[in-house]
Amino acid sequence: MVTGGPGMGKSALLATWLTRREAAGDRVPHHFIRRGEYDWDDPAKLVGSLVAQIAARFPDPPEPEADARMHPAARLHAALQRVSQHQLVPQGRRLVVLIDGLDEYDPPAGSVAAGAPGRDPLAEFLPHNLPPGVSVLCASRPRHPYVDLLLARGAQQLDLDGAALAADNTATVQAFWDQAAPELDLDARFIAEAVDRAGGNPQHAEMLRKHLAGLPPERRRVEDIPAGLAGLLARTWGRMRADPTVVEGLGVLCAAREALTLDELQAVTGWAGEAQRDAFKRTALEVLIETRRTEAVREYRLHHDSIRAYVADAVGAAAILRHHLALAQRLATWPAPADAAARRYALHHALLHRAEAGAWADAWRVAADLAFLELKCRELGVHDAEADVARTAARCRASGDKVHGDRFAALARALGRESHWLRAAPEATAALVWNRLRRSGWSASELDAQLHVPEGAEFLRVRVRRAATQESPALVRDLAGHTDQVTACAMTPDGRHVVSGSSDTTLKLWELASGRAVATLQGHTEKVRACAVTPDGRHVVSASNDTALKVWELASERAVATLQGHTEKVRACAVTPDGRHVVSASDDQTLKVWELGSGRAVATLQGHTRAVTACAVTPDGQHVVSASVDGTLKVWKLGSERAVATLQGHTHHVTACAVTPDGRHVVSASADQTLKVWKLGRRRAIATLEGHTLSVSACAVTPDGRHVVSTSNDQTLKVWKLGSERAVATLQGHTHHVTACAVTPDGRHVVSASADQTLKVWELGSGRAAATLEGHTASVTACAVMPDGRHMVSASADRTLKIWEVASERAVATLQGHTDRVTACAVTPDGRHVVSASADHTLKVSELASGREVATLQGHTKRVSACAVTPDGRRVVSASYDQTLKVWELARGRAVATLQGHTRLVTACAVTPDGQHMVSASVDGTLKVWELESGCAVATLQGHTHWVNACAVTPDGRHVVSASEDQTLKVWELRNRRPVATLTLEGHTGGVSACAVTPDGRHVVSASEDQTLKVWELATCTCRITHRGDARYDAVAVGATTVIAGDAVGGVWFLELPASMASPVPQARQPSAQRQRWWRRLWSRRA
Repeated sequence: MVTGGPGMGKSALLATWLTRREAAGDRVPHHFIRRGEYDWDDPAKLVGSLVAQIAARFPDPPEPEADARMHPAARLHAALQRVSQHQLVPQGRRLVVLIDGLDEYDPPAGSVAAGAPGRDPLAEFLPHNLPPGVSVLCASRPRHPYVDLLLARGAQQLDLDGAALAADNTATVQAFWDQAAPELDLDARFIAEAVDRAGGNPQHAEMLRKHLAGLPPERRRVEDIPAGLAGLLARTWGRMRADPTVVEGLGVLCAAREALTLDELQAVTGWAGEAQRDAFKRTALEVLIETRRTEAVREYRLHHDSIRAYVADAVGAAAILRHHLALAQRLATWPAPADAAARRYALHHALLHRAEAGAWADAWRVAADLAFLELKCRELGVHDAEADVARTAARCRASGDKVHGDRFAALARALGRESHWLRAAPEATAALVWNRLRRSGWSASELDAQLHVPEGAEFLRVRVRRAATQESPALVRDLAGHTDQVTACAMTPDGRHVVSGSSDTTLKLWELASGRAVATLQGHTEKVRACAVTPDGRHVVSASNDTALKVWELASERAVATLQGHTEKVRACAVTPDGRHVVSASDDQTLKVWELGSGRAVATLQGHTRAVTACAVTPDGQHVVSASVDGTLKVWKLGSERAVATLQGHTHHVTACAVTPDGRHVVSASADQTLKVWKLGRRRAIATLEGHTLSVSACAVTPDGRHVVSTSNDQTLKVWKLGSERAVATLQGHTHHVTACAVTPDGRHVVSASADQTLKVWELGSGRAAATLEGHTASVTACAVMPDGRHMVSASADRTLKIWEVASERAVATLQGHTDRVTACAVTPDGRHVVSASADHTLKVSELASGREVATLQGHTKRVSACAVTPDGRRVVSASYDQTLKVWELARGRAVATLQGHTRLVTACAVTPDGQHMVSASVDGTLKVWELESGCAVATLQGHTHWVNACAVTPDGRHVVSASEDQTLKVWELRNRRPVATLTLEGHTGGVSACAVTPDGRHVVSASEDQTLKVWELATCTCRITHRGDARYDAVAVGATTVIAGDAVGGVWFLELPASMASPVPQARQPSAQRQRWWRRLWSRRA
């Protein structure tokens, strides 16, 4: 590690060494960090650059594809380890990696690592331990905290400012002048004085040399040599400030974030022509570095940060602000010119320059251009786009511009909430951002006025999403990547990462700021049940159904120990505060205490009579608390293997426990739907927290000990204020059981894990509460648009149907009566009745005007899965899990035919527009076409490779569309005697659960388990639109201009089709007086 003050030559020393090594044919992996430059100081990009250079020098063995997803430090360690093992050690070679400007690296603002005592921000990209044969050469200014961190790692320091090197520094300057003297024809007295006045600072020598080179010999006077770098800068600036061209150019370079060409400088400054360009280059060259952008193009930047700081202070803040504005208007322009360099500069710095200039309206114009955001997401990454907008929001609010500040903040939140989708599909930026802002409360007119949607962008625009509960505004982002239930989560001590465990047998390490999975830990053979991070943040311990615990080194992503001894599933683990031991809980009714250093079990705690579900260690490390299926908690004295207390009070399994930071209380969670707070000294419950509606699965206490967070199978988290026994917040957004939670060390966020395969990051104490809305409380299983196009019906697993007014997106009536989930619904052609199918084995016919049930159709012996009304409104067809279809006469409410032929459950049915045929779909993988009059199957449609979930007939009756669990849709031509699939629509990544054809027959809309809706153009067999949602889509219906969709968490989505895809709207008839009275009655009932 080379250290030294400004101008002492740290970078020059490293650069010279690098040049010499490369001249000798030794390609040295290197990186130069520059503060605030995302490509230069982002750990992932820094490591990516180094790994690419290492791979270029040592191509064998190649980097495994999975390594690119590792934590940056782990990825670099893995690359170095491969080279060490396969090349360096066997051949006795050495590899040096060069990193300049360590003091330029800043951890993200607001993170625990940013300035927190004891934290090592360099661990983000620099491995703690280097493999044999590998060294790192780096540079930093002295008295920087990183110097101590590296010294603690065992780094050797070369301090250019130290007394030991004072003579060497002087000798370096002497050598410099000895070499430069002949060129400038300087005598010994002049050289001696130059060396003395440099004070051992090579920057002083270099600047003075450049200045003297531009003077005639007669003007080179010893008495004009300033003493010290500061004196030389003052003298240099005194000469340069007389020329406005030079002052303007240097000021622009101070504000610029990168080196600029003379063409770019001229564009920004407004220089008239070559004379001013030449004057600037001639006069300012002594403080500039000239580099090549291309073979023919030179670019210029200030020679050193000390020069930048001096010039910025000399020209003044007002001038720098003016230069930022000029850079924004003339270089970082948007829309960007076709030139690749100009576009790159704009993507990086368009918002920064406008923010520095306080040009908030123009900054918003750029940020609100969704093409700009899309390109940032594509080329720089989603995190860069979000962070850039968030920084602008903070600066804008600090300036006092609340209006624009709030807009920027809302846009940053939208990017964060959709970051998981944006990483997968940056081309959907316009749709995702527009719809997220719409859902957050922006009106459509406000969005149209504020956002610039790229020309030609087509997407389904959210009008509203209705559900009994709305996603909590406190939700910051989703972490998506596991392929099965997420069962556990734990924070790293620096608060920057969270570790998750999953039923997919893996653990993942996530970066909280960006939502990226940076590492995947593989090794368990069954579900991972729990995880815990050691206090030093270097290791994670995991517990699994495979009866083992594993200890993982995060830097290398490898398991360094496997702890075996339990005879049943291991459900939980906790690390002691000193990091020396881990405690595990198991279905074998015991807890074990393991020594991490040796990997051996040093104690077995026995006493529970059923499976032990959880464990927590007290802050003093003296006791462990355990929870059990036997309904009790036990407090154990570590070291004695005996229970010192048993806490009884829950009426069902105890699922989790957590100890408060002061060690005086323990909080427990139970399947009895409550939490209890226990005072450890008194061994009794002092409070019971009630509010969850299903089993409470986990709990965590905030670092200040004032609140507890709980998770539940009711799909929510609750935040409770300890001492008041009341929930102060309910966090909603998960679509399945919430299994675990962890609070960040700063207490500002909580991370939750869920059976919906995601983790979510929530803001604690945001003051933003979820709204309670009209809507379903469980999965929406079906929806149908009424003949008038003004209303629609939805069916739900909550056993109800709801009638919605499409224009206002409001529920105007709720129909009840079924005793199990409602699986389907269909409206009669006259719009007077709705038919519903249910898992209670029945269909019901309800009168829409009164909401009363007029008939119950009984006859199926299992769940009724679907229903459809014939065009004449006289009959209804139903499909059932009893492998049959039935045809019912609506007037009499009786079954007139039973159609048999499928060999497994029948999932769907649809009637052709002429009313003569019906199509059915089945789990047997086929569709059948039936003649309604005779009840005979006239065709069987085969081609899907999995069960068929849904079917729909085109309005002309010529085609049927089917949706399947094989992730495809097929279009079948019905007129053939032997119908075949004429088209296969591929693109979904999950089973396709529903489909609907637009009224004009040109498009089909599909709903899928992959959380998307797709709009397909039937004529071309292409997907025109993909709409990305929050949960699995189970139902879809299409009107002339509207798509109605239902999701797995009770959401009813009202989406607007693009004008190019809308069907002609039929002339609406004026509602009759009776119909108007009917709607008034519905509204009055609702009121």
